[in-house]
Amino acid sequence: MNLRRYLFVLFRHCFRFVGGQRQNLEGGCGGRCCGRGMGVCSMVRLWVSSRAVVGGSLAALVLLLLVIKILLGSRTSLSLPAVVADYEDHFAIDVVMGVEGGVGEGGWRAAACTLQASTTPPPFPVRLPKFTASSSAQNIFFLETTCASALNAKMACAVESAAVHHPDHQVHLALTSTHVGGTDAIIHALASYSNIHISTLDVDDVLEGTGRLGKWLRGMEWARSDWAGINLSDALRLGVVCSVGGIYLDLDMWTVAPLPSSESWIGRERWDHLSNGAFKIPKDHWLCVEAIRELTEHFQGNVWGHNGPGVFQRVVRKACNIQNITDVHQCKDLVMLAPSTFYPLHWKRWEELFVSGGGISWTWPQNTVGIHLWNKFSKGAPLHPGDGSIVDKTSQKNCPKIFDTVTQIRKLRDNLQRRKMRKISSRHSLEA
Repeated sequence: MNLRRYLFVLFRHCFRFVGGQRQNLEGGCGGRCCGRGMGVCSMVRLWVSSRAVVGGSLAALVLLLLVIKILLGSRTSLSLPAVVADYEDHFAIDVVMGVEGGVGEGGWRAAACTLQASTTPPPFPVRLPKFTASSSAQNIFFLETTCASALNAKMACAVESAAVHHPDHQVHLALTSTHVGGTDAIIHALASYSNIHISTLDVDDVLEGTGRLGKWLRGMEWARSDWAGINLSDALRLGVVCSVGGIYLDLDMWTVAPLPSSESWIGRERWDHLSNGAFKIPKDHWLCVEAIRELTEHFQGNVWGHNGPGVFQRVVRKACNIQNITDVHQCKDLVMLAPSTFYPLHWKRWEELFVSGGGISWTWPQNTVGIHLWNKFSKGAPLHPGDGSIVDKTSQKNCPKIFDTVTQIRKLRDNLQRRKMRKISSRHSLEA
């Protein structure tokens, strides 16, 4: 029973009770109130009746407020799929297209969240459960560290595609926002997967007692830099993966095939350039220890890439005494993958991903397991279902639920637009 129906039934029962009490008091005359004492008894009955009605109404109001508080309070503790399912017939177009919110009030959240251009809270906000993950090599992590309360379709496709190709893995989408929109169709689609877990990531909670990195993050040195949000993201991916082990992927990395099975690996954008956008590290791995030390001891907040891929680059060179990593494929037990594994398309060619009809005859290299969309450049390029582009063909196959959701949303938007145009046309006809 939904909330509206429950409250209607509650009101009906309460006022039936009050009405019944009043009827008992006013119905008929009996005992000593008949005959000569009729006038006095009528006044007594009226007084008692009024008190009963007022008292009953107040009792009903108090009960109603208590029930509302209990129901609303309990909704935030439900699992995300159960809550979102209440709004399964709705689509929040603005949220899906990337409205962001969730500004915090102090500490790390204030430094990260105030960087957002929009702070509009999501409609029907649903509080997310706190981030938790068990130690396992079968963890896949995606982190949203800008305090956005929604994902756009391209980001969501990254999460779904990882879940589709790894049903035996636990895919964690951790947001620094504390809420998402209850009517967000994109979130609803992701939550329908049993191996996708959506949560809120609190830096203070996650890294409490984690030693060097936790202490460094709480010192807020990363916030006093030109790239505060990016520096926080670079540190958090290290902290999260190294605390429990697993795989980290950027939110603009689509999975198109099963990821490498090696115990530890790292992608690279070019043969001479390692990446921190795709890597797998076991808990307490030597790369974790050395990378965290390198980040915290040699942090340079105003140098692009120095605290992300640059950390891995410097650590690997030092650990294996390598000056040029171009021809090196492994450092100790760490496998360094070919650029075509995750970065088959150079960033200067990112526009080719969105060219209408460009995906009809396109094929990826045989060893490609991930496609990086270069969100820094392509963030303004949306998905257009059915346009035959590379991202269109790839999303149909690798993130089918997100593809279907975007298709429905666009149909709804187009219908609304046609309705609006018909109204404008009818108005002009009448005025003519």
